[in-house]
Amino acid sequence: MRLRGLLTLMLICLAAPAAWAGACPAMPGLPPPQLEFLLQAPRMRLHHDVDLFGLPRLANHMETPPRGWALQGLTVAQARLTLTARWRQMRLPGGGGVCVWLDQVKAVMGVPEQQVYVAANYPEGSCEYNAILRHERLHVGINARTTAAFAAPMRTLLWRTILDNRPLLLRVDSVDPAMVIGRLQAGVRPEMARLQSVLRARNGVIDTPAAYRRQELQAGCHRWRIR
Repeated sequence: MRLRGLLTLMLICLAAPAAWAGACPAMPGLPPPQLEFLLQAPRMRLHHDVDLFGLPRLANHMETPPRGWALQGLTVAQARLTLTARWRQMRLPGGGGVCVWLDQVKAVMGVPEQQVYVAANYPEGSCEYNAILRHERLHVGINARTTAAFAAPMRTLLWRTILDNRPLLLRVDSVDPAMVIGRLQAGVRPEMARLQSVLRARNGVIDTPAAYRRQELQAGCHRWRIR
């Protein structure tokens, strides 16, 4: 699973008092910034059209079967933090850059859709099909619960990043909106990396040889295929 920040940008320009080159002026009377943080509930989409040969070739998944075992099912998910920002800006005289004051940031975090695959080699409703689907639902739950647990610390870190970058001095002649969003993303990048690490670790717990053997024994199926 790769983590991707999607950029949605809105820009407001506001006339401001004259400023000295190289520093952002004080702006008395500015309202405090606002942060709207939403946790997106995941959806699950089930696929049954990829066989055992094709499953390992799917992209953006975190599942690795133990040595000697085939990948019989797969959950593909992308945790996202989508940012929308609105701000006011003022160009400093003398080529000193542009000052940016963040007014509002909207963040949407979550796994919007989890693509779940059960190998096409197993007929729908068969013992093996149902056992694989139960296993993949465990991955779906792990991804949803782990992402939800990271929402509060992610919101706190994003709020701190907003305050630390208000005002934000950009040494440019004009503001590229991606620069503003990029500064916010840089602030939360350590937490996003930690989320990725925890997701890998928790998903890996149910992808060990012992876990696979236990699940197959519990399922009691007899028509497993490895190719």
